[in-house]
Amino acid sequence: MRLTREENPETIRRYGHIKPARGWRTTRCLRRCPGTTHTCTLVRGHRGPHVAHGLFSKVVAAWDSGSSPQGTREVVTQHAKRPIGLRDGDSVGPLEAIKELVVRLASSAEEIALLVFFIACVWFAIDWLRLILG
Repeated sequence: MRLTREENPETIRRYGHIKPARGWRTTRCLRRCPGTTHTCTLVRGHRGPHVAHGLFSKVVAAWDSGSSPQGTREVVTQHAKRPIGLRDGDSVGPLEAIKELVVRLASSAEEIALLVFFIACVWFAIDWLRLILG
């Protein structure tokens, strides 16, 4: 099964209730949808189909991995309650989190170019503000 918003806009609405993984310490599944550029935005080790989200957390694609379903033990231990301040073994460092954020925000060359252009414009505005006020 492979559903995308472009091909099946009515059917994809069934998956609208599924929310993407959030937070710095969560790792995403990132499994690629066959035939598209979409990647799974759910928590690693999730159950059910893979779901890719777009802008404003809208579901863009949903597909089945075709492999055997993953066990529930990993999901249970991942969401188990633990004392405050202790990190799980799956936590990512700040550089890996930034890399994951860039991959999530910019998945094509055009998006990367626009992101670089935006950063350059912000730098230019700050530089001019510094010259005017300084």
